[in-house]
This record gives sequence, C-alpha cells and structure tokens, in this order.
Amino acid sequence: MVVCILMAFSSCGKKLPIKEEKLVEILADAMRVEASQQVAYNYLTMPDSAWDKGYDFVLKKHQVSPKEFELTMDYYQKNAQEFSDLMAKVVDILNKEELKEYRR
Repeated sequence: MVVCILMAFSSCGKKLPIKEEKLVEILADAMRVEASQQVAYNYLTMPDSAWDKGYDFVLKKHQVSPKEFELTMDYYQKNAQEFSDLMAKVVDILNKEELKEYRR
C-alpha cells in the first residue's frame, strides 16, 4: 500500500512550464542557431546581441516565454542526470538530421 502511494506521488513529480518533448525541440533549435552563428561569425567571439536575437527567435517560434524557459532550465540545472538524458535526445535528433542530409 505504501509503495503504491509513493509511486503515485513520484509519477506526479515535476510540474515544469515546458514539457520535455517541447524542450528537446527548443534545445535542438538553439543548437542549430548556435552552429549557424558560429559559421556566420567565422568562429570569432560574437556580440551578445547576436545570441539574444537567435534565442529570442527560438522561444517565439515555440511560443515560450523567457521566464518559462528559465524556470524549466533551473530545474534541469539541479537535476544533472535528467538534463544529460534530455541532451542525449537533442543530439539524437541532430544526428538523424545530419544523416538525412548526408544521404541526399
């Protein structure tokens, strides 16, 4: 009985502003922005305004506020293993895209 109650509470666990599936897409888009900006600036130090513009675009695309993103990332900052698992999904998406492009 106690085990069932604990499982019920743990499944309710985290209530984050951004669901994991959506966050994976947001982070994949952020990685794409970073890659394109590095190329555009020839891998030199980029002004903060360039980063801000790119990240603002990604958040608007996914209809997420900066505050929602910040709160969600605060959670993952405190839960390193979950963040690592999340980033593995991001890398998997990007690798699949790269493979698809390579096969063209």
